[in-house]
Amino acid sequence: MRTRSIWLALLLLPACTYSAAVKRGDAALAAQDFDKARLAYEFAYDTKAKDAAQQGLERATAGWVTAKLSDAGAAASAGDHEGADRLLREVALLEPEAQSLSDARVEAQGKLVAALNGKMKALDDDVAGTYAFAVSAKRIYPGIPETNDAVDLVRDRVEADARGQLEEKSFAEARETATLIIDVEPGYASRGQALVDEITEAWADDLVAQANKAERNEPGLSAVLYARAYELLERPEDLESSRSAWDGAAEEGTLAVFVEHGGSGGRPIRMRKAIAAAAQESEGVVRGFSSRWALKAKVFAPETRCRESKEKEGLTKDYISGQVEVSNPEHEAQSEVAKTASDVLDAAQTKLDEVQPKAEAANEELARIEKDLAGQNAEVTATTSLLAQTKGQHESSISEVSKVEAELAALPAEAERSKATITEKLETVKGYVVEWEERVERDTSALAEFKAAVESLNAELATAKPKAETLTAELDAATKALTEAEKTHSEAQAKLGNLSPTLMEDVPATLEYDKTTWTQTCTARSTLYFVARWDNELESPTKLELVKTATDTSVKGHEKAEVAEDPKEYPKSERELTEELDAETIEKLNTLVETYVADYFASSVAGAFAEADTHALISILAGTRERMDAESRAKVAAYLKEQHGLEKLEILDPREPLVEATPEAAPAEGEAADGEAAPAEGDAAEAGATEEAGADDAAEGEAAAEEAPAVSKPDAEAEEAAPAEAEAGGDGAPVWK
Repeated sequence: MRTRSIWLALLLLPACTYSAAVKRGDAALAAQDFDKARLAYEFAYDTKAKDAAQQGLERATAGWVTAKLSDAGAAASAGDHEGADRLLREVALLEPEAQSLSDARVEAQGKLVAALNGKMKALDDDVAGTYAFAVSAKRIYPGIPETNDAVDLVRDRVEADARGQLEEKSFAEARETATLIIDVEPGYASRGQALVDEITEAWADDLVAQANKAERNEPGLSAVLYARAYELLERPEDLESSRSAWDGAAEEGTLAVFVEHGGSGGRPIRMRKAIAAAAQESEGVVRGFSSRWALKAKVFAPETRCRESKEKEGLTKDYISGQVEVSNPEHEAQSEVAKTASDVLDAAQTKLDEVQPKAEAANEELARIEKDLAGQNAEVTATTSLLAQTKGQHESSISEVSKVEAELAALPAEAERSKATITEKLETVKGYVVEWEERVERDTSALAEFKAAVESLNAELATAKPKAETLTAELDAATKALTEAEKTHSEAQAKLGNLSPTLMEDVPATLEYDKTTWTQTCTARSTLYFVARWDNELESPTKLELVKTATDTSVKGHEKAEVAEDPKEYPKSERELTEELDAETIEKLNTLVETYVADYFASSVAGAFAEADTHALISILAGTRERMDAESRAKVAAYLKEQHGLEKLEILDPREPLVEATPEAAPAEGEAADGEAAPAEGDAAEAGATEEAGADDAAEGEAAAEEAPAVSKPDAEAEEAAPAEAEAGGDGAPVWK
C-alpha cells in the first residue's frame, strides 16, 4: 500500500516537477529508505532527468540489495531459514548475478546446515521436530548432500522407532510415530501408510488375541476388545465375535430373583406368584431358582380378615296424618280486592264520559282553524307570485318606453314620417306602463288582505291548539285509566273465580325412627423378607398393613311419612374388598422388590466404574440397557474411549445403529430363534427340573415351608412368629435382613 501511494503521488506531479523527483530520491537514499528512493529515481528516469536518475537508481538498488541481504543473514542467524530463503529469492529477481547474493546464499546455507547438524546431534530429544526441520531444509536446498542424508537418516529412525514400539505392543504410539512420515513427507505417504496399516493390523490381531483369552470368563471385556479391533480394521468377523461376546455378557448382566412364600393358605401363594411375575417383567431381571439366585424374597401373607360394625342414629320426621275443612282466608281477601277494582272501573268510566265531548269539540275547532289558515297561506303564496310577475311586466314596459324614446331621439330632423310612427308607438307603450302600475297596486292590496287574514288565524290557532292538546291529553289519560281499571277488574274476578271458599287443612304428626350405619372393615397384613448377595443398606423385613372399608345405611320404611325402605347393601362385597387389598399389597411389595433391584444395578454400575471393571460394566449395559440413562451411557462411552480407545459405542452395542450397515449375523449356536438366550448347557437340567417343580404350587409351597420357620397361625401372630434366618458363612453367602 505504501509503494502504491508513492507511485500515485509521483504520477500526479506536474511536468515542471519531474526534476524534483531526483531530489526526493536523494533524500530517501540519504535516509536509507531504498524502496522510496528507487521509485522516485525510476519515475525521474522516464522524464528529462535521465542521467541523474540513473545514478541515483544504481545507488538505491545497491542499498536495497545490501539491506535485503543483511535481513536474510539476520533471519538465518535467528533460525528463520525459510524467511532468509524468501529474502534471497527477492534479491535474485532484481540482481541475479550479484556476487554479494552468491556469498549470502553460501552463508545462509552454512547456517542452515549448522542448525541441522545441531538438531541431528540431539535427535533423541525431538525426532518429530528434527524430521520436519530436515524436510524443510531439503526443500530450501535440495541439491546439497547434508539435507538429503539427514532426511533419509531421520526417516529411517522414525520407522525404526515405530517398529520398536510395535514390538513392545505400544500400538497407539507406534501408529502415531509412523503417521509422521505421512504428515511430514507427502512424497513418502504410501510408504508411511503401509507402515501404519501394518501396525494397525498387528494391533487388531493383538486385541483379538486378548478378546479370545477373555471371552470365557469376561465376555463383556471380550466384546469391547473385539469391537475395538473392528473399529481399527472393520473386519466383519471381529464385529460378529463382538456381538457374540456381547450376548454372553448380557446373560451375566441380569439379576436372578427368587421368590418364595411362608405360611399356609392361598393368599401367600397368590402374593408369591404375582411378585415373581412382576419381577421377571422388570428390566434386567430373570427368574431365579432355589439353587441359583442373587436376590431372594420371602413373603408371609395371612388371609385377609373382615369384620362388621354398626352405629344407630335416632331421627325424627314431621309428616301429615290427615285433613279438616276450614274457610279460605285468601278467598275472602280476594273478594275485597275485586270490589275495590270494580269501584275504580266505575270512576274511570265517569271521567272518560266527562272529558271525551270536550276534547272532540276542541279538536274540531282546531281542525277548522288549521284548514282556513292553510287556505289563506295558499292565497298569500299565489298572490305573492302574481305580484312578482306584475312588477316584472311593469318594469319591462318602462324599459320599452326608454328604448322607444331613444329611438325617436336618434332620428334625423327630415324623417318626419318615421317620427310620427315612433311617436305613436311611444304613446302605446306608455299606456301599457300605466296599466301595469294599476295591476301592481291591486295585487299589493290583495296580498295585504290575505296576510292580515293569516295573522288573525294564527292568533286563533295559538289559543285553540294548547286547549285541544290539553283536552286530548286528558282524554288519553282517562282512556288509559279505564283500560287499566278494566284489566285489574278482570284479573281480580278471574283470580276470585279460581279460589275455593273453603280449604282442607293438614293435621301434622312426628315420626321417630332409627338410621343404622354399617361398616365392613377388611385388614390385610403381609411381611416381606429379603436376602441379597451384595452389600446394601436397605431395610428388611418390611411389614405392611392395609385397610379398606365399605359403608352403607339401613332404614325401616314408613309410607305416610314418606320414609323409603333402605336395606343394608354394601357398595363393595367382602370379596371385592379382599381383591383390592391383594392388588394394593402386590403393588407395594413389587415396589419393594424393584427398590432392591434398582439398588443392585446402581451399586453394580458404581462398583464397575470404581474398579474399572470393563466386563461388569458391559454386562450391565448389555443385559439392562434401559436402566442406564443417556448420561450413564455417555459415561460408559467415555470410559471405553479412555480405557480401551473405543471411539464408537454403536459398534459394541447391537441396539445402536452402525454408521455402515453390516450383514445381519445368524443366531449364535445355543441361542434361541427369537433372540432370547437359551439356558447354558450346564444349567439346562437344573433349570428344567426346577421349572417342572414350580408348576406344582402345592409341592413348591411345601419345599418353601421346609426352608422357612414352621408357621401354624394364619393371622398377624403367625407373621410375628416368623424369625429371621441365621447368617450363613462364606463369601457371598445370603444374610437375612
